[in-house]
Amino acid sequence: MSGGQPAIRGYLIQTLIALLDALAKDRPWDYVRLEPADPDLEKIDLLWEQASGTRAVQVKSSQNQIGKADAERWAEELETHHGGADELELVLVGPCAQSVVQLGRAGRVTIPPPVPLNLDLLCQAAAHRLALFLESQGASAGRADQREALVRQLGWRLAQWSAESHRLSRAELAGLLEAWSREEAAKLPLFPIFTAPQRNPFFTGREAELEWLHTRLRTAGRAVLSQTQAISGLGGVGKTQTVLEYAHQVRGDYDAVFWISAASELELRTEYAQIAARLGLPHDAGDAEGAMRAARRWLESSPDRRWLLVFDNADDPQVLDVLQGWLPSSSPAGDILVTSRARVLEALGLVSPLALATLPAAESTAFLLKRTGREQAGEVTGAAELARELDGLPLALEQAAAYVLDRDVPFAEYLASYRRQRLALLEQRGPQSGAYPQTVATTWLLNFRQVGMESAAAAELLQLSAFLGAGAIPFELLSAGRGELGPTLGPALAADESLSVYELLKPLARFSLVRVDRTEQTYSVHRLVQEVTKGQLSEVSRRAWAERAVRGLNAAFPSPQFENWATCARLAQQGLAASELIATYGLQSNVSARLLNQVAFYLAARGQYAVAEPLYQQALEIRRQVLGEQHPNFAQSLNALASLYESTGRYEQAEPLLQQALEIRREVLGEQHPDFARSLNNLAALYDSTGRYEQAEPLYQEALDLYRQVLGEQHPNFALSLNNLAFLYKTTGRYEQAEPLYQQALEIRRQVLGEQHPNFALSLNNLAALYSATGRSEQAEPLFQQALEVYRQVLGEQHPDFATSLNNLAALYSATGRSEQAEPLYQQALEIRRQVLGEQHPDFATSLNNLAALYFATGRSEQAEPLYQQALEVLRQVLGPNHPHTKLVQANYDRARRAR
Repeated sequence: MSGGQPAIRGYLIQTLIALLDALAKDRPWDYVRLEPADPDLEKIDLLWEQASGTRAVQVKSSQNQIGKADAERWAEELETHHGGADELELVLVGPCAQSVVQLGRAGRVTIPPPVPLNLDLLCQAAAHRLALFLESQGASAGRADQREALVRQLGWRLAQWSAESHRLSRAELAGLLEAWSREEAAKLPLFPIFTAPQRNPFFTGREAELEWLHTRLRTAGRAVLSQTQAISGLGGVGKTQTVLEYAHQVRGDYDAVFWISAASELELRTEYAQIAARLGLPHDAGDAEGAMRAARRWLESSPDRRWLLVFDNADDPQVLDVLQGWLPSSSPAGDILVTSRARVLEALGLVSPLALATLPAAESTAFLLKRTGREQAGEVTGAAELARELDGLPLALEQAAAYVLDRDVPFAEYLASYRRQRLALLEQRGPQSGAYPQTVATTWLLNFRQVGMESAAAAELLQLSAFLGAGAIPFELLSAGRGELGPTLGPALAADESLSVYELLKPLARFSLVRVDRTEQTYSVHRLVQEVTKGQLSEVSRRAWAERAVRGLNAAFPSPQFENWATCARLAQQGLAASELIATYGLQSNVSARLLNQVAFYLAARGQYAVAEPLYQQALEIRRQVLGEQHPNFAQSLNALASLYESTGRYEQAEPLLQQALEIRREVLGEQHPDFARSLNNLAALYDSTGRYEQAEPLYQEALDLYRQVLGEQHPNFALSLNNLAFLYKTTGRYEQAEPLYQQALEIRRQVLGEQHPNFALSLNNLAALYSATGRSEQAEPLFQQALEVYRQVLGEQHPDFATSLNNLAALYSATGRSEQAEPLYQQALEIRRQVLGEQHPDFATSLNNLAALYFATGRSEQAEPLYQQALEVLRQVLGPNHPHTKLVQANYDRARRAR
């Protein structure tokens, strides 16, 4: 059986390993005889002689699979040729059948476990043994990056030399291998040199970052922009792996690639000095500083040799100071790359290092699938969810993947356990690929200590941040909430002064523990940095910081009126995070309830009903427990939740809450209080929406009179009450009574709120609807268009009020014969309501009805009928069969059916 060239090299390298092992071990032997290789160059025999007997070893190699019959035949041949030996051993190199792996012995011949025919691994193993052997002889082991090439040359020397039989003593064998190594090493070329670690086979993504490096360091062989670049970022974010991948990609463009660990000053000096040895530069072996100077001179003065110098993990400020003095001066032949957690590297002449972010979701998912070999396993969804949970941090992704692979568990099961155990589960398996020196739980601890030594207030800011939402934390949360943030952090913050926030963030940003957005005046912290920070605190401290976070946010969160929406928008996400804190730590207080209610009010005003509802419910329950059911604030929560139910078409759920709030306010506040008027107005609005106009009207009028007496006729609430009563008048056909009320409400809102307020847009819309209903389309259209633009700018195009405005303008177009303009507006309104309100909301039914009416009017009865039918089913369920809206749609549906 012929194995070919790989097999030949395989048995030669394995024989060299056997000889080196014999020299390294204390095994007693006097002589070794090397028998000539067979004609096919597939084996070599070693006969070991010692006083107690002889041992014959044959190394047999093949790149074809070795079967049991092959092994037994070779064992028989070995026994035939060397039957006089006291011990016989057959070493197999190559792919073997399972029966061979389990064989163990054939006759007198011992067959140890086969050695895989992997030339790279064999050469690495031989190179390691060769280095140990040469060092034991007091000889130079040479350069690590060239020892594997040396091993291959020694293999061929061995093949040529063993063409004849030779008998050697231990000393003779040692002398022979040392002489060969010296001779072959002298023949090896000095270049290329490549000392970077092995490539990570699971490296994924980072195309943009790699292209950034290519652009700034090398373009078509020319140095551009600057010879020195850096990548900074959070520990574990993949800086080393990205630069390592780049180094492997461009190794062919350089004569020498030197990789230096700058994690400590000792490592920096030691590995920098080794450059001189690798280049064969004259220097005193005991003078590290002299070796470093020699290396730097070569780097600065060798224009004919292109080189890349990587300083990895240059995080420590003291190391950076040392490194500054050893950077080679500008050289068109050389490039320098630095990786560091430090965000500011001005000491190295770098103003804008590449800030490496976490992996995007798609790349994180791809890494998990690739790392675990599950690209085809149908686990994409589970991997994607886990990637999102770990927030794209490569170190965390590697630890999770290592666990999933080792335990053979689905991603979904790991994710479920992680959500319960958090860091405790992640730390059960350390990183196995990527050469990460630490785990998520330990990689930032030194940075935490360094921050604490520099600024106790900055350390407390990190602790506070661990309990906030991880992304886009607004500066104003800190400045406006400073009074609630404790005796160390609070006084370090100045009111309305962003510079104090920058000052506290500086030590954290130095180690990339936070990312600062100067444009938006926000900062963010990775979720796993939060987890590790929490893990350093006692349970008592965690609860204390959670409470400070809630109280600070409450102090910063303004009243959610329209003029404060910009601030509310910046803080709303933090409000959702606070909701979790309140539930997790049982922070039942008036402060918690107030914060939840304010955030929910803002979200509901922006049409985010599904997000607002659980916050309203949480606030209601806290107030029930803390204040009791007869407190005005409990009534406020009832009223707010009921308004949300009404906005989403759940009238049956809203009504009892409104009635309960009305009675509490009547008893506790009295019938002359503005909040009692609010309850009257809201209950009247529900009656109005459900077609109970006779019940609604007196409540509207009572609320209007009360607002007039208590707040005056220029108050926005008085305008609201005017608007609602006018709406009822219009709905019941009393246009002449409605119009002056609409006009009065519009003017109040124009003067008090301004023309860019959503309530002003509402008045425009309502007055326009009245003009349209009374045949004054020319007056209505500009008001509809003005209202639409205000809603677009203020609320956005996904708000229910914007959909209402679209619907009303479409109705005017339809009524005036402009069906082509009306149809896309109707369709857009329908889709907004479908997405925001759902398909069981009365407004969605209204959109169905209006679009169906347009189809019917333009001769498309077949398209109109199913829309009418769907609208009718919704209204029957929500409003009942006797509601005027239901009856109107029923009549439309019947007409469409008759027209078939």
